[in-house]
Amino acid sequence: MPEHYTKTLEELRKLTFIKSLFSTSGDHSAIAIVISKLYGKSLNECIAEIEATEGVRNVYPSIVNSTLK
Repeated sequence: MPEHYTKTLEELRKLTFIKSLFSTSGDHSAIAIVISKLYGKSLNECIAEIEATEGVRNVYPSIVNSTLK
């Protein structure tokens, strides 16, 4: 939600399982790199916590299968 954008990013930065957080343009307003198992959470729990953050409208998970470069 545009009116909560800055505050929402600050709240997401506090989540320990988010390794990197990027402000973006294009199809998405932000992209988060999540590492769930290191913090004792399932990916579904991490997604639920992100979705529960005020100002988050939608979450579109993508899973990296392999690193190419």
